[in-house]
Amino acid sequence: MSVARVALHGFESLELDRIKEIQVVSRTRGRTELQNALTAVQPNVLVIDLDHDGALDTVVTALEADSQLGVVGVSGETDGKFMIAALRAGCRQLSPKPIDANDLLVAIRRLVNETGHHRDQGRVFATIGAIGGAGSTTLSCYLAKGLAELTRQRTLLLDYDFDFGNIARAWDLSPSHTVADIASAGVVDAVMIDKAAISFDDQISVVARPETVNEGHHIDEHSAAGIIRTAKSSFPFVVIDLPRKLDAITGSAIELCDTLLIVLQLTVPAIDNARRLVDALSHFGFPSERWELVVNRFRKNVHTVSPEMVEKQFRKKILSLVPNDYAAISSAVDLGKPVAHKSPARAAISDLSASLIGRKPEPQTGGWRSIFGFRRGQEKQAVPTT
Repeated sequence: MSVARVALHGFESLELDRIKEIQVVSRTRGRTELQNALTAVQPNVLVIDLDHDGALDTVVTALEADSQLGVVGVSGETDGKFMIAALRAGCRQLSPKPIDANDLLVAIRRLVNETGHHRDQGRVFATIGAIGGAGSTTLSCYLAKGLAELTRQRTLLLDYDFDFGNIARAWDLSPSHTVADIASAGVVDAVMIDKAAISFDDQISVVARPETVNEGHHIDEHSAAGIIRTAKSSFPFVVIDLPRKLDAITGSAIELCDTLLIVLQLTVPAIDNARRLVDALSHFGFPSERWELVVNRFRKNVHTVSPEMVEKQFRKKILSLVPNDYAAISSAVDLGKPVAHKSPARAAISDLSASLIGRKPEPQTGGWRSIFGFRRGQEKQAVPTT
């Protein structure tokens, strides 16, 4: 069973957060508050205390707002007429009081299995550098920008390098809240993510790394995973910039991503580390179909190691060759502004973005392809680094 996104309504205290199959996305008391939560966080299941005045009317109102919502009614009432009324109002499962967490979990399981309540989920892309300075952060930034520009849909950029993340600084953003603020709240919902995120433009929102290193060390893998799950239910695209280390938090993020982009350069140390990373992913059961290789700072006929040698070693095609535009990228980062559209690196990332979502890149005449010696039909995509 996949994780059920549960909204709790009308309960003084009901702890379900430790149940792995359940993600509590909102806790509400009033009807208006519930309606706002249904719109903001889009739960699969509503668990409601029916022993409050107007509870059955609240069920009807909730289903009017979201006809796909599955409702579990909890009550101490044993009268048959009341149970029939609850079912007619729209409760598909009933659970008795005193509340038994196992019984409630069974009710939620049955509801999800019987009705197939699964929300459309956004796609998650994560980047990780195979070596220091590989350019993972730059790739993340312009991948998010490329996705937003191509689709005109909301894209969330998460900085999961809690120690030394640099995404907010790269675009000269001054966030009031960070990923640490979301994690410390306990229950994660879409409203909280929207509040913590800072908008870069109309389509891109950024959640920055913690203000201090110490704050980052208080975030655990359960909170980190919960943020990603909530984000992918609210944003069509989520891009995660991961640190260059394998720990529980990075592992939880990798597990939830649709595609992991391993960023390397054509150097022996970078390729060795990429090999170690791929071996570790394989050991933990991460399928090869879900990771791709991106070569950054590519310069034609300069590297001792060729792209073909990398492809032979990994038995996999390189998804993108990102041309070297280091000076322009570094200058843009120092100024806190995006690099110009004419940058060969940015053009390459736009092509990479299109490739990841199954779109054809827009036709190019000349530009970076001719500069770097590619002929139409033979090129591969490309991206830079800070």
